[in-house]
Amino acid sequence: MSYIVYKLPNGQLLADWCRENKIPYGTVRGYIDKGYTVENACIAGKKAREKSLAKPVIMYNGKSLRSQYPCGYNSIMTHMREKKCTIEEAIALYHYNLKHPYVPDNRIPVEDIATGKQYKSILDCARDLGVSATTIRKRIKKGAIKWILKKD
Repeated sequence: MSYIVYKLPNGQLLADWCRENKIPYGTVRGYIDKGYTVENACIAGKKAREKSLAKPVIMYNGKSLRSQYPCGYNSIMTHMREKKCTIEEAIALYHYNLKHPYVPDNRIPVEDIATGKQYKSILDCARDLGVSATTIRKRIKKGAIKWILKKD
């Protein structure tokens, strides 16, 4: 069995350079396998590393959210972004969706903050107020109506 040893123009081994720069060797090898020169693969690997480090770490209860919810992280972040809700509400929605996988958001209970009236779903609230479900979702984003999420 033979091995290919990659060296940089300065004579340094590629594996050593990767260790020094804290870049996974496999990442740089992947660029070389795609046809990059060794130098360009190192540059691309460094840029990829910088890009991955630039992502913000969301902390929740003293730990990173990604470490606490590795499978649900993207779902929680989507809830926060699209529904404009707090991290606690997004986590509660994530847990609700785990227990009720086929229940659309239209069926989650809501409360009108102005009147204090609670509804079984967005659809019931929309019917009672004489508006569309989309309008109710917009009011949830603005904070006029809130989700009622019970912790089980």
